[in-house]
Amino acid sequence: MLKNNARILLMFLSSIVIVGLISSCNKTIEPDLSDFGYEYFPIEIGQYRTYYSMRIDYNLDGSIDTTQYLTKEIVEDTVVYSDGSKRYLLGRYSANIGSDNWQKDSLWTAMVSESNVVISEGNIDFIKLAFPVKSALKWDGNARNNRTEELYEISDLEAPYSYDTLSFSNTLTVIQADLIDPAKLTEDDYRIEVYAKGVGLVHKLKMRINYCDPTKCSENGTIEDGEVFEQKLIEFGEE
Repeated sequence: MLKNNARILLMFLSSIVIVGLISSCNKTIEPDLSDFGYEYFPIEIGQYRTYYSMRIDYNLDGSIDTTQYLTKEIVEDTVVYSDGSKRYLLGRYSANIGSDNWQKDSLWTAMVSESNVVISEGNIDFIKLAFPVKSALKWDGNARNNRTEELYEISDLEAPYSYDTLSFSNTLTVIQADLIDPAKLTEDDYRIEVYAKGVGLVHKLKMRINYCDPTKCSENGTIEDGEVFEQKLIEFGEE
């Protein structure tokens, strides 16, 4: 009798284990996306971001042109392609400082996937961000165009970032180029973009400078030609 009871108990426990295993196999475990970094590039129709923009052009004749203006980017619509991919249409507007007379000057697009963010600037695709984000993560920013490979790298992940009167508690910096000639004999190529969590792009700096051959110029560090472009977020929200 005891043997029979033990056998019945063993069969009962085994059935519980089997049912538990089957149930666990049928469960779908949802991945935790909070650490992937998608919040560094939030996007939905109606969002806008307004930037202060400054451009300095160093011309071959020695003249320098400085332009300051406002740039407004609005997520206006989406387009779905035959392969199922979706691009957001980014209307780009410009206005003089202190003016609200916005003039549309271009249309960019943004495509956000599980692995990256692709921005089309002037019909040229650049991979601006890669997921999941992590310090020192590198990727080819030109992988979707026919330009020479450029390795972008994430730096200062989750770092606070401030400028002027704005501050952001959680940002990352994408270093697109970090070529600085300390002797100022050849060229500088320094480009970064800073993204804030829950906000998106907040600061962009691009500096490309060609220096005059020291055998042809009176002193080292003489700029032959180049440009400096800076863009700072001053307002964002939804329309």
